[in-house]
Amino acid sequence: MTANLPVRPVLQGLECAVRRKSTWKNIAIPAAVFAIAVSIIFVFWHLSERHEEATLDLKTSLTAQQVAIRLEDYISVRLHVAASLRFQWGKNITSYESYQEHASNVVNTLGGLLALNWVDPGGVIRWVVPEAPNLPAKNQDLTLNPIAGPILRRAKETGEMRVSPPLNLYQGGLGVVAYIPIESNGNNAGFLNAVFRLAPMIEHCLARGVEENFSFLVSEKDELIYASAGAEELAERPGLVTEDFRVGDRTWTVTLAPKPHVVASAQTRADEYTLALGLVLALAGALLSWRVLVNRTKLKESEARYRRIIETAREGIWTIDADANTSFVNDRMAEMLGYTVTDMMGRPFLDFVNEEVRVEAVSNLERRRAGIAEAYEFRLSRKDGTDLWTIMSTNPLYDKAGHYIGSLAMVSDISQRKRVEQERRDMEAQLRHTQKLESMGVLAGGIAHDFNNLLTGIIGNAGLALEDAGDASVRESISEIDTAARRASGLCQQLLAYSGRGKFVVESVDLNSLVKEMGELIGVSTSKKAAIEYDLDDDLPCIDADPNQIGQIIMNLITNASEALGDERGVIVVRSGAIDCDANRLRETYFSPDLPAGEYVFLEVSDTGSGMDEETIEKIFDPFFTTKFVGRGLGLAAVLGIIRGHNGAIEVDSELARGTTIRVLLPAGGKQKDEPTKPMHQEPVKEVALSGRTILVVDDEEYVRTLVRRMFEPTGVRVLTADNGQRAIELVRERGTDIDCVVLDVTMPDMDGLETFRKLRRARSNIRVIIASGYSQQDVAQRFEGEGVSGFLSKPFRREDLTSVLSRALDPTSHPAGSNPQSR
Repeated sequence: MTANLPVRPVLQGLECAVRRKSTWKNIAIPAAVFAIAVSIIFVFWHLSERHEEATLDLKTSLTAQQVAIRLEDYISVRLHVAASLRFQWGKNITSYESYQEHASNVVNTLGGLLALNWVDPGGVIRWVVPEAPNLPAKNQDLTLNPIAGPILRRAKETGEMRVSPPLNLYQGGLGVVAYIPIESNGNNAGFLNAVFRLAPMIEHCLARGVEENFSFLVSEKDELIYASAGAEELAERPGLVTEDFRVGDRTWTVTLAPKPHVVASAQTRADEYTLALGLVLALAGALLSWRVLVNRTKLKESEARYRRIIETAREGIWTIDADANTSFVNDRMAEMLGYTVTDMMGRPFLDFVNEEVRVEAVSNLERRRAGIAEAYEFRLSRKDGTDLWTIMSTNPLYDKAGHYIGSLAMVSDISQRKRVEQERRDMEAQLRHTQKLESMGVLAGGIAHDFNNLLTGIIGNAGLALEDAGDASVRESISEIDTAARRASGLCQQLLAYSGRGKFVVESVDLNSLVKEMGELIGVSTSKKAAIEYDLDDDLPCIDADPNQIGQIIMNLITNASEALGDERGVIVVRSGAIDCDANRLRETYFSPDLPAGEYVFLEVSDTGSGMDEETIEKIFDPFFTTKFVGRGLGLAAVLGIIRGHNGAIEVDSELARGTTIRVLLPAGGKQKDEPTKPMHQEPVKEVALSGRTILVVDDEEYVRTLVRRMFEPTGVRVLTADNGQRAIELVRERGTDIDCVVLDVTMPDMDGLETFRKLRRARSNIRVIIASGYSQQDVAQRFEGEGVSGFLSKPFRREDLTSVLSRALDPTSHPAGSNPQSR
């Protein structure tokens, strides 16, 4: 990882901040846990005490309910059994004996029933059962009793059983009396008087475990009916409970309280133990929370350190699960791919893989599943569709059981390195091709130069022979020789164009006008099945160019497009326009790596022909390469040379069965269309008398020197010759001002033309020098720029060409000696 950030101080500061933020929490939170736990424990302790009291109250209340139910059921059963005798009256009971029999059975059966008497309709007790303990009650008039009398009357009036309040019995003791009216044949037949002694009944009813644990009393309103042992202190005891129950038509109340030993057994020490245990647990919880918070703080510091490392890493970090879905990426990884972290989470890894390498990606994933860790170059696909070249260092991930759960990759972006490597390879390829072109250009230029020298002798001598030939057949043969030589000279011009040393006459050119002019001429020679369409930009800047050379480009491109259509119908589209080209685009053009960025005028020719494959495209600019059955010349190689000579570039876009587009880029010029630059040979030539003049011809080729002598000696011009530069300098020094003009060859052994020219000027500063060369005037003018040459003679030449150049050089009004006339 490479980073310029001071990572250690940043991490230390982050850890201190996390530690300061966590310190108060590490104290406050355990304290709060302890306080809350203690509060909860005290609440539970209080509830526990209340629960004991509530449990005792509930037990007492349930016991009171049971006691009330028992007493009510016990007394009610006996009352109803006693009352059942009235239904037998008049049937089974017709005499004292029958009454005594039935009443004795009831008294003996029911515990607590003291007596069962018959009271006549007048209210007097007539029969008593049993007699012995109840004789004092016999013949008593109950209507005279202040308590029994009213009850007896209500029973007679209602026909229902009535029960007296507790009263003192004739038999002794406290009891209650039930008065049960008897009806016989619709008439009152008296009353059954059932006498119950209360204490035995209550004690018998409650003998089953109540008195052992509870103190109680039975009362009617404020009148005490029965009290158990110790019931006198009942009002002062905790857990006091009352419960009402029915005795006939009366309501009695049972009051119940647990005895001290029951209260003591209910009050255990479990709540105190619970309180103590709770306090211990609260303290333990506080300590545990403090320990957890301290560990959490350390974990946060570790996480912060890890997070900072992840966030400041210049490498991408990417993890996927067992199904190859993204489980984590850092910001750098998402940034490299042009996504956000949220965009990438959960998405399959293959979503970010270029289609061309998907099979390789699947194979790599299988290698991770097989437990193989490795680093390799891999191509991903950015969100915008561009390629991201990376080095991926990958490792499989496993769970504790050793099962594969995914993989981790450290991803480094090497796109820039790949781009630089590709650019280097492209530049090397371009350099090799440029060197190839330069080598071939030098070769072509040298061949053209040597051929031009040879053609100088052929064309010059052919011209002289034509002047001397009288026979028509001889003149015809010489004319054919001259024609063939001139065609050879044209081929040499193409070779010079390919080498970038062609003859250019530069002026401000309107490309659209030139295209239209050439289109009219070319339309005649192109295939009739080819439809030519024009899409020309009306607002097109001019270019500084040789219109003849640009015309040759237009003709060549349209002719090639027409021939690409073959015998099929098709369309040729010629477009023009202006575009701004940056350095990157210009570097990708053909063989023009050093062009400056700026505005360029383009000429584009597209066809719907068969197109070309990459191998063919790589060769289309090679000299004499052709896809035709028979080659016809330099073709696009000459176009390339012309464009290179104009500091332009070429773009080619072609695909098999989809046609070809060739786009020529030329720098936009600053000159107006009405300001052309006049070439020197277009200026009017003023005739100057050459007879009597002396010229010095300096050339290493004997036939050139001989040719010039043969051309001019008959006209009165004296011709001196020199086969090298040194001899020429010696002649100038010897003859002085006798020599009017020097015709100097550029390419000579030992001392070339430029060095010879400078030494001639040092020998005689005002001497007029005409430069003769088989190379183009433009190329020579660049070498002799600022030297003050008097003219240029292009090889091959005829006598009239040399005469014209000499007349211009020797005309004293055209330019002073030693000046530098325009050569382009």
